[in-house]
Amino acid sequence: MPPREQRESVKPGTLVNLIFRLENETEAFVERMWVIVKERKADGQFSGILDNDPYCTEEIRSGIEVIFGPEHIISINAS
Repeated sequence: MPPREQRESVKPGTLVNLIFRLENETEAFVERMWVIVKERKADGQFSGILDNDPYCTEEIRSGIEVIFGPEHIISINAS
């Protein structure tokens, strides 16, 4: 996991990897998915666009907007 300072300073356009916990009536799943940072909000949260589809559900798909905090970032694409 990158240091908190790096996670808090990601810029729009950066590709970050987040952990998602998804549940249905009987099971819970954890997936790592890529998100393209769109903006940093005044409250320190980020908005971004999901850049891949989860394996465990069809309820969320690539292209949806997600809101997340720096504490959810587990890696930052360096390219």
